[in-house]
Amino acid sequence: MKKYFRKITALILVPVLAVCISACGGQKKEIEEAVLNLVAALKSGDMDAAGKFIDSGGLAFSGIDSLDGGDQVLDSVFGALECEIVSSEKNGSNEATVKAKITTLDLTSVLGQSTMKVLQEFAMGEIEEADIDRRTEEIFKEAISGKDLETATTEAVVLVKKTGDGWKVVMDKAFQDAISGGFLGAVNNAQSALFKTE
Repeated sequence: MKKYFRKITALILVPVLAVCISACGGQKKEIEEAVLNLVAALKSGDMDAAGKFIDSGGLAFSGIDSLDGGDQVLDSVFGALECEIVSSEKNGSNEATVKAKITTLDLTSVLGQSTMKVLQEFAMGEIEEADIDRRTEEIFKEAISGKDLETATTEAVVLVKKTGDGWKVVMDKAFQDAISGGFLGAVNNAQSALFKTE
């Protein structure tokens, strides 16, 4: 009787476990695809498609958006985007984190070099203090349009949330910094460097 009961239990549990494992695997794939699809849309320059994979709103890259010709800068950066999923983990029924290696142009070094050049020009009396912002922007845009720019890879922890339309990426500062080549962090560092010289 016990053997018979065990066989029946096994026959019931095996399909249930298979369905559970399959459902978990399917959700994991959907979670990771939200990140990969967002990166692919950005890389191709399709902002409408990118918006479909973003939770609550659109893209805003503090500093780049305000540049004259900032869209061109973003096109260059996003054109070099690559994404490799390292792992993913559900944190609850409606939230997950994805570890991803994000590779794009290294704007940290570009902005650092631009800032140093402007500081040199200012120290040599070639530009006035009022011209620092304009000149930094000019040098930065010249540098970003050059060839053979270095790339950087950042391991980012991406927050993904489940909405009525599926899994969507939360565009927090860390993820924006990763996909914009470290621009946000570089701006903060450059501002610190400028304030230290005053």
